[in-house]
Amino acid sequence: MPRRITASSVRRDVALTIAFVIVAEAIVLAIVLFAPGLFKVIGAICLITVPIGGMMMVRATLKKAKARERYNLMILAQLQDANFIPAWDVTSFTAADTIFGVEAEAWFEALCFQTIDSSSFDADAMVLQTYYVKLLSEVKKFMEAKWKWSDDEFAKPRTVLANYGSLSGTLAWLDELASVFNERATDGPSLTWDRAILEHKKSSHMSGASTQYRLETACNPRVLESEIGRLSN
Repeated sequence: MPRRITASSVRRDVALTIAFVIVAEAIVLAIVLFAPGLFKVIGAICLITVPIGGMMMVRATLKKAKARERYNLMILAQLQDANFIPAWDVTSFTAADTIFGVEAEAWFEALCFQTIDSSSFDADAMVLQTYYVKLLSEVKKFMEAKWKWSDDEFAKPRTVLANYGSLSGTLAWLDELASVFNERATDGPSLTWDRAILEHKKSSHMSGASTQYRLETACNPRVLESEIGRLSN
């Protein structure tokens, strides 16, 4: 489940990232010192790239944490206000966990959590659901733009997609939030969000000298369109 960010959790995430880099650097250094020939050269290159990658990981962790902390400080009325909603540039290549980007993730998580805690849940859930539908619409447009779809593929219970970028992270993130929302929604008249359409499974296999990545998912544009229609009525 997406965590509520606190100062201690930010420090923990950064500390874990730094610890990972230190361990990786120690392993690479051992390779440089004791491995023969070509491995020594590869290790020397990694001695430079590992710290750079670590710095990027720390920077990304801090960026996500700061965004979440900023939106968590807002009251629900601000999060619901269209003027406070961050613009998202949907892309398959992003430092965020989803196609929406760090800011949109942080905003929607804060909106979801505060809605769940709201004393006027039924009314606030309708606002949250409106924005959730917009997210599903963006996923639908992303899938339509990135892959070609035939009637046969629409009819399959699970579709296999290659080069799926951040789509898997997007489906996992939406599924986690849907799970949290549904637990609360069962207490009131609000519609629950269909988690079955977000089911997915990642796999990979070697093809020649490269690794091919595949995503098996129950999600496709037609399924999303049906869920969007159901939640919009």
